[in-house]
Amino acid sequence: MPLFDLDEGAFAEATREMLVTSNFSATYLDGQPRYDKPIFSYWMQAISISIFGLNEWAVRLPSALAGSLWLLAGYRFAKEQWDESSARYFVAAMSLILWVMIIARAGTADAWLNLFVSLTLFNMWRFSQNPSRILLLSVYFWMALGLLTKGPVAVLIPLLTGVIAFALQGKLTLFFVLWLTHWVGSYC
Repeated sequence: MPLFDLDEGAFAEATREMLVTSNFSATYLDGQPRYDKPIFSYWMQAISISIFGLNEWAVRLPSALAGSLWLLAGYRFAKEQWDESSARYFVAAMSLILWVMIIARAGTADAWLNLFVSLTLFNMWRFSQNPSRILLLSVYFWMALGLLTKGPVAVLIPLLTGVIAFALQGKLTLFFVLWLTHWVGSYC
């Protein structure tokens, strides 16, 4: 199917210009700076287009991969929290949600954002259950990739969700350890 969304066309053209100019540190659309979207999705599209050529399939492949990884991460998390059967139902339900299906098939940054925010939240939950340095670092890592993908929303969503989740568990102090460790010093 041809690119139909305005964002898909803008992402594809900015990625094409990135490849033509070999400028992988900034994006341009029709020769004008396009700084409203961070660079990660452009890099993923550039890799795909370099391998498969400039076509709709190559533009959308990174989102499809991100959507698949998103489902896999959801499955793994659900299996850890509940059991195999519940994890399969969880992924099946997620797969049937129209918005998830659209995002995973669109050549935009949204599937990557959803993957990185989910991975951040999953590891925040794991940290709340069993604090460790590796989980702490992974929260920051996934959040950083989210920031490179879509900007501050990749930090704000986990921040707000974390306050609520940790408060409901009676672990608000642990939440502040999670967020302040970066500035204050080492936790573990």
